[in-house]
Amino acid sequence: MRRGIFLVAGLLAGLLLCGQEAREGKNFPPYPVLQELRMKSEKSLPAKVDLAKSKYFPPVFNQYGSSCNQASSIGYLFTYEMNRLRDLSGDYPENRYPPLYPWNFLNNSSNGMGVSYFDSWEIIKANGCPSVVDFPYVNDYAGWMSGYEKYYRGMQNRVISNYSLYLGDAEGIQMMKKYLYDHFDGSKFGGLANFQIASGGMHYNFLPDESSDPGAPYMTTFGTAVGHALTIVGYNDNIRFDRNGDGLYTNDIDVDGDRVVDVNDFEVGAFIIYNSWGVGWGRNGMAYLPYHLFGRFGFEGGIWNKSVHIVEAVKSYQPILTLRAELSHTRRGMIRIMAGVANDPEATEPEQILEFPMFNFQGVNALADDDRPDRHFELGLDITPLTSFIRRGAPVKFFLIVDEKDGSDLGTGTIYSFGVYNFFNGKDSVLLEGLQVPIINNSRTLVGLIRKAEFNRVEVTRVPRQFAKTGDYVSVQLEATGAASPYRWELVYDYDERFSVQPFPDAEGTLLFNAGAGELETKVRLPFDFDFYGEKYRYVIVTTEAEILFDPKERDYPYVVDTTLVLRSRKKIVAFGKPLDYYMEDNQIWYEQSDSSAQITWKAIAPTNEGPKPVKIACILNRDGRIRFFYDNTEFLHTGQSTYSLGVSNGDNRLFKQTSLSDQDEKINSILFSPARLPEETKLDATGWLFCRPMEAKTTYEIRVRVRDKYNLTGSGSVFVSTVNPDSVDILPQNFPNPFAGQTQITFMVPAKSAVLLEIFDLAGRRVTTLVDTELDASEYQVTWPGTNGPGQDAGTGIYICRIKVGHRRDQFKMIRTK
Repeated sequence: MRRGIFLVAGLLAGLLLCGQEAREGKNFPPYPVLQELRMKSEKSLPAKVDLAKSKYFPPVFNQYGSSCNQASSIGYLFTYEMNRLRDLSGDYPENRYPPLYPWNFLNNSSNGMGVSYFDSWEIIKANGCPSVVDFPYVNDYAGWMSGYEKYYRGMQNRVISNYSLYLGDAEGIQMMKKYLYDHFDGSKFGGLANFQIASGGMHYNFLPDESSDPGAPYMTTFGTAVGHALTIVGYNDNIRFDRNGDGLYTNDIDVDGDRVVDVNDFEVGAFIIYNSWGVGWGRNGMAYLPYHLFGRFGFEGGIWNKSVHIVEAVKSYQPILTLRAELSHTRRGMIRIMAGVANDPEATEPEQILEFPMFNFQGVNALADDDRPDRHFELGLDITPLTSFIRRGAPVKFFLIVDEKDGSDLGTGTIYSFGVYNFFNGKDSVLLEGLQVPIINNSRTLVGLIRKAEFNRVEVTRVPRQFAKTGDYVSVQLEATGAASPYRWELVYDYDERFSVQPFPDAEGTLLFNAGAGELETKVRLPFDFDFYGEKYRYVIVTTEAEILFDPKERDYPYVVDTTLVLRSRKKIVAFGKPLDYYMEDNQIWYEQSDSSAQITWKAIAPTNEGPKPVKIACILNRDGRIRFFYDNTEFLHTGQSTYSLGVSNGDNRLFKQTSLSDQDEKINSILFSPARLPEETKLDATGWLFCRPMEAKTTYEIRVRVRDKYNLTGSGSVFVSTVNPDSVDILPQNFPNPFAGQTQITFMVPAKSAVLLEIFDLAGRRVTTLVDTELDASEYQVTWPGTNGPGQDAGTGIYICRIKVGHRRDQFKMIRTK
């Protein structure tokens, strides 16, 4: 059963182009700054904003070990944002948040290992963050928090999204000042931002006596090996630098002599930044960052990607479903803890699995409270996202899932309790205690419990099928119900995947890489415009790691830990995505094309736990947008090799298809990714207006959409747009479900404005009830029959006939109602 889981030389002229570095790495999605904000004049902003002076900012502190990314993002930014929303003071421990809480899950139990704040934000988005009161540790690099109530309190401190803001031009600088001023929403206090630099080679000087802030430190340069994080808390346009010695202070003169006026030439203005090296750095932890340093990339002594990173936090969040579990394991880095659910109470394994970015083969042998590794520890997980897959108010089966990966048989563990709590109009808990379930070595351990759950689900209001003539424009306003508004809409450029056994397509063509000789990334010109997530590409970049990129060479963000997040946050196609070796004579990369397809073939050595293994991997891009992977031998994907992620991604951390062959039969050697087929000019704005223009005759398109509520819970739906002649459409498809016990849905089509009569009869021909008797416009409709007669009495079980009259057309079907 397939389960759902929530993530060259002269011959080449004209065919290949050398890859050029355009940026340092893939950012998270740009913040959706509204056009009216972009048009705001800088005259509407004050000359200075300093949010560190607000009560929301915490005291300056000294980070522990290499936790700089978490110190800046959790210790400073997250603390400030939560306090700003709740109007609380950052002076008190209960209103501050511990950098070491996410860091300890991700640092491989080393105080010298840095971890990207991109990775730690995933933990805060998934399960929240406790306060310093619940996690008070400041000199600990390995401890996990123990105690369900602590995790539950932490779940209510939440970030739902993180974004990037590009500051490499004048508009970006202005937008950042606007954000610092009013948070883009007119708030009395603005928002903070984090950014990445290289601390090795970082220097600051001091402003002269005639300056606006004499004696204050200001940054002059950073190093080139990016890895340290800092926090922007404000700006000061009174800070000025006469960089060319002309006695003037300008932002519109070419001061660096490159004949271009850009941010590199700015002499007026600086951001106010804070470091996490205690009050001995700068002036009590503070320094000025001149705007012009955003004109340099990190490898040039400037700022990584010329960008800053911000978050969207929520004032209050209440989980609907939580998991509580108590267990022990002597090697906690060898286990992964997940949640699952099945609608069938008798199921023996979950239909849907919810993974978490923590408790994911992380950590070592000690809790933060110095408990021994063989003692029990208790955790809590927010499993509210599982409500998207279960029946409301019906018995379903929840699962605690523990995977163990312990090749040396060093670890042992036990599950002692498992519960699921439902917070909906109060607290309803089901807790299994007194368990003694051993964690199975090198396998999956499941513990299940059956219970009902009540909740409000985000649901897309069904839209009738839209009939249109070829070339006509179609517009539809989408709506949603349930959970917490406001809602945000997005198109789902989804890919369907299919696994199969296929002969390996040996091909050569043009040699891109030969036994270690050649570029690690090579830009290839395709014979057609390749459609990928709604955008068309004539060029792609082929890497030695069996990846296909769509932008010039990209680097991983600093301190990357979660390789699956790298896939989700980069626009790419990944047929393997981990380093491959090319030291044998026949280790090569080939490219071959035709009018309808382009094939890349990698012949390399794959590292596995059983030693290096020769592999052949192929990826075929088809003109129609389909993508197919081939593997000559899949043994290397089934031999306990370190985590890998295959798939396709739009790079926005939302639209991606991530898969693996590890749970497939070893004979399966091919994966086909088929894209959604959308009408031309399909667009969906954030407010739910959908626009498209179907250009193919006799075609029915399915446009998949997703809506997110204010807490990032989602609902999905589809809009069908058809250019099929309505007169040829089946006016009465079979009801669903059928057979049915309670109620059933009946869909019917009205090809043109007509009188419609929809009735239910029994087998004796007696009319049971009339569902529709009116004139309707051309569209698709749906009604619910609850199994009652005209007066509203239960009609009982049996076989019924549904009959419809639409104008001159007639149709009917039989349906069965059971107990």
